[in-house]
Amino acid sequence: MVSFINMRNSLFILLLLLNSSSWAQHDFFILKKRTKTIATYHTGSYIAFREKYGPWQAGIIKKIHNDSFYLQSSIVHYYLMGSDTQYLPIARYALRDVMYLPGPGIKIDYKDGEFRVNRGAGHVHFFWVKSGLLFRILGIGYGALNIFNSFVTNTVQFSWGAMGVAAGLYIAGRILKKAWKFERQIGRGYHFRYMRPAG
Repeated sequence: MVSFINMRNSLFILLLLLNSSSWAQHDFFILKKRTKTIATYHTGSYIAFREKYGPWQAGIIKKIHNDSFYLQSSIVHYYLMGSDTQYLPIARYALRDVMYLPGPGIKIDYKDGEFRVNRGAGHVHFFWVKSGLLFRILGIGYGALNIFNSFVTNTVQFSWGAMGVAAGLYIAGRILKKAWKFERQIGRGYHFRYMRPAG
């Protein structure tokens, strides 16, 4: 009984080592923001990106070799009775061709004949708050309401406190717009690092 348990544990450890050593032999690349690692991509990873002047691409990495990767995209067609997945041919991309990656929480889906940002998924629901659009509209609206009220009541004096609130809302919206990143641009703080395991 004891020898069977030892043999089973030895077999388990052997299989674990074989599996980890076979995975470690694959090339991979890392997305870094200055010195901090943001994401690691290896064979089987999902990646969405956009080339400099091209449309969005998304799919599963099938192979990474010599500073390039092979991507297989898939399209899910939804029907009344279910769904069907269509796999596109594998395409090769160089890491230097990737210019933009989606920001955190941004989802890329196939819609209307191309890959595009899915505005109904993830954190994209609140883009009007995160991008500062709501605060800018509120600031402009509150300022316009203050001016309109001063003309209706025949007092040409403006409430400077109310105008200060309107200006503060608008400035907060501009700051949020500048701070919120819809996509990560490679070369502006972000870069890829290609890794090839030794051996």
